[in-house]
Amino acid sequence: MRSRFPQFSLALAAIACAFLAPLTLVAQRLPVDAQADFIHRIDLSVAARFHSLAGYTVQEHYSIFRNADTAPAAEMTVAIVYTPENGKQYTPISQSGSDVLRHLIFDKIIASERDMNLASARAGYFINSDNYEMQVPGETVLRDGRACYLVTLKARRKSPYLFDGRAWFDARDASIVHLEGTPTQASSFLTSNTVVARDYESLQGIPMATRAQANTHNFLFGDTVLKIDYVGYQLQLTPAALPAEVSSRRR
Repeated sequence: MRSRFPQFSLALAAIACAFLAPLTLVAQRLPVDAQADFIHRIDLSVAARFHSLAGYTVQEHYSIFRNADTAPAAEMTVAIVYTPENGKQYTPISQSGSDVLRHLIFDKIIASERDMNLASARAGYFINSDNYEMQVPGETVLRDGRACYLVTLKARRKSPYLFDGRAWFDARDASIVHLEGTPTQASSFLTSNTVVARDYESLQGIPMATRAQANTHNFLFGDTVLKIDYVGYQLQLTPAALPAEVSSRRR
């Protein structure tokens, strides 16, 4: 995402309130060498996730709200089967509401997720130092008491799937906890002023997305909020496939 914090800070705050309790910032900046070490640990954590996750199943529930409506204008639930070889395979379970919104937004999200998770493309969207310039301003404490480092993110190239913004990483194992920001390039279904937030939870030691939200405005639909909930993960792990450096750090 591009560095446009003054333009969307209020929107980010509104989204963050829905996901997180108030944050306590530690008035302390990490030394440069400590920042570099933690960024390296983030890279190791991302590599560990990739090498240890042999596959998973989950249900994703999409809902979209227009112009502050409390009832969704459209909903869809899909079953996901992920494998490293084939990426994400989607099977619709249920859908309701506006056919137009489901076609213009949900169907295109699913298509883009398929493309992102192809074996040939996947590494280009990892949240690591290959794809992002990272800085570590200091340490924060989230509502569940997890000590995290707040990391600023600046994408190294423009893409609808890369962000400028910030993310919280667990101070102990450098796994991602929360991300928020804006895409560096408008997608076919969301505008350039979209603000995104995503929560992650550690399942069997692997950070997996549990909730996501995108707030946007365009002339066709007005103010819209897209929410995605991820329910019922079943993970298949292959610990033996971990690189030696990563494996030693996880013991």
